[in-house]
Amino acid sequence: SQLRQITRFYDDLEALEKPVIAALNGPATGAGIGLALACDLRIASENAKLGFREHFIGLISAAGGCSRLVRLVGLGKAKELMFTGDMLDAQQATAIGLTNRTVPHDQLMPEVHALAKKLMTRAPQAIGLAKKVLNLATNTDLHSSVVLESMAQSILVKTEDHKEGVEAFLEKRKPGFRGR
Repeated sequence: SQLRQITRFYDDLEALEKPVIAALNGPATGAGIGLALACDLRIASENAKLGFREHFIGLISAAGGCSRLVRLVGLGKAKELMFTGDMLDAQQATAIGLTNRTVPHDQLMPEVHALAKKLMTRAPQAIGLAKKVLNLATNTDLHSSVVLESMAQSILVKTEDHKEGVEAFLEKRKPGFRGR
């Protein structure tokens, strides 16, 4: 079914080892907000409006919408947003953690591009493993999450990027990570 395909797409997007940034420049409801929730970071223009309005047509936010929302904003706020269908402006969305930041409308894409460029200077394997650990930590007990972190760290400490990062730090220069 179409819902299964959308759910699979959102799950695959969330599982990518690269950070995914959503740029929200206007109204986002339904599949649009669902897609944004599957992204790692959400940057909103001051023109953005976000809401969960599916109940107006007798549905709920699906394809992970309910599940991802509650993890981002907490159970009480998620229930309020789902039950009321109220639209949030960009500042309200940022205040509750639904978006990471709000920027002036004409600065949205420059801000998103600057953030993407910044992330591209980081060690790709470290970012990828951090994303996996953080995503798994949302539904794993603390002890298991700490074990997972330790396993990820034991992999990363053996990489060329780790060696490059240490050398760059000692030489007081920016590292040149290569994903190895």
